[in-house]
Amino acid sequence: MRARTLLSHATLTTVFEFAYVVLATNALLAVSSFPLLVLLVTTDPLASWPALAVALALAFPGVAAAMTVFREFSAQGRIGVVRTYLRALRDSGARAAAVGAAVAAVGVVVVVDAVGLWGERLGAVVIPVLVMLVVLTLVCAPVALVLVVDRPGLRLRAVLTAAFYLGVRRWYLGVLSAASLATLAGAFALRPALAVGVLAAPLLYVAWANSRHVARSAEARASRAAAPV
Repeated sequence: MRARTLLSHATLTTVFEFAYVVLATNALLAVSSFPLLVLLVTTDPLASWPALAVALALAFPGVAAAMTVFREFSAQGRIGVVRTYLRALRDSGARAAAVGAAVAAVGVVVVVDAVGLWGERLGAVVIPVLVMLVVLTLVCAPVALVLVVDRPGLRLRAVLTAAFYLGVRRWYLGVLSAASLATLAGAFALRPALAVGVLAAPLLYVAWANSRHVARSAEARASRAAAPV
């Protein structure tokens, strides 16, 4: 009975710790992505998409910091969320913003081409390709951020190359990450307050956990291949 009580207490403690991490991370994400939220709430996205692209790139350091919080919480169980988040912004913010700039550039290309080709005969061929490009970006972006967080010594070009390779090779594993990010993007566009207050951290946690599994499984496979027989 005593062991059962202790187990129950430990389980409840873990649940409350996780809830605290989720709420605190949501609040920090809201602060770090404030320009993006303001644009989504106060402007028409169809008219302000150039500014939204810039704000999106600037929001990526906060996402990378949230992934650092998830990593440290998974490893330690109890952390200082604010301290961990701010340290991650300092350490990986610049490279995460560069990844965000690459993602925003893809978004700009897709939007411009889709609008220009909508209703045209060529659009029937090109627009499905653009949709696939968006899906591939949603698969690769979280892998790139995982590498930014977990491999601080890795050059940005190597990060983007590895993320693209893993995203294409393990696309079936990246579908869950893409679905999580697509859900979050839709929530940001339609209900920004709901996205930030409730959905951001849980959906990013799913994308982080899945993308980290993709990256670590590839590393494990490479280690086995390199091991002497």
